[in-house]
Amino acid sequence: MSNNKEYGLPRVRELSGSSPTNKPIVQHLQSTGGCVSSAAHIVWDGLQRAEKENKKGGSGGDTGGSCVAANKNDKHDSSLQQQVNVALDGAVSTSSSALNSLACALAKAGETAALVRVWDALGGSQGASPATWLAVEALHARGKDRIPNGTLRLPALSARALAPARRLHKICKGRRMSARSAGVQDYIANGLAWVAAQRVAGRSLDAGSGRARSIMAKELRKALSINLETARGLVTTLKRKKAF
Repeated sequence: MSNNKEYGLPRVRELSGSSPTNKPIVQHLQSTGGCVSSAAHIVWDGLQRAEKENKKGGSGGDTGGSCVAANKNDKHDSSLQQQVNVALDGAVSTSSSALNSLACALAKAGETAALVRVWDALGGSQGASPATWLAVEALHARGKDRIPNGTLRLPALSARALAPARRLHKICKGRRMSARSAGVQDYIANGLAWVAAQRVAGRSLDAGSGRARSIMAKELRKALSINLETARGLVTTLKRKKAF
């Protein structure tokens, strides 16, 4: 057996999470020209097809609902683990579509630690699809202290990283702030004019505290007929311009 095959056999098995005999793996390696990642994907696809066929077969009766449910959960966790292994392997190229699908599944499963790692592999917000954003924001919407880290095994990081829930918060906040900033540009001139008019009227404007900024945003929303999110962004922009 060649060195490629000796390396490929355990590597394909590791990436796909499979334990078939050597013969089919060797055949897949030969058919792909020794490409480990392609062979792993073929094995993985075969496992998925087999799992779907087993589900179609059903069961002959009630053998204990809790045991059946636990078995399904185990299969689901195993499936996610295998997909994460492939996605985070530096030598394997995974499509944007596959990464988006995986990110959605991880978000729905509450696997936050794996999600933020796959998020980076996806290229962050630039690579995320609308469906992925919906799933990510739904996970974030669970609220503080209600976002689980997850249980999937992940490769060690070379540098210190934020806690998964904290990283998720920054991802979602970054998107909100970006959208807010983009919507502000058309209203800066009107905002400055409004501030100037208030000063002429003898008002002392304050946007120093969070509560004061909130009050100011509500006033700007009403005065300029804009939504509250844009008004909040406008307050931040005007504050940076030292209008207050």
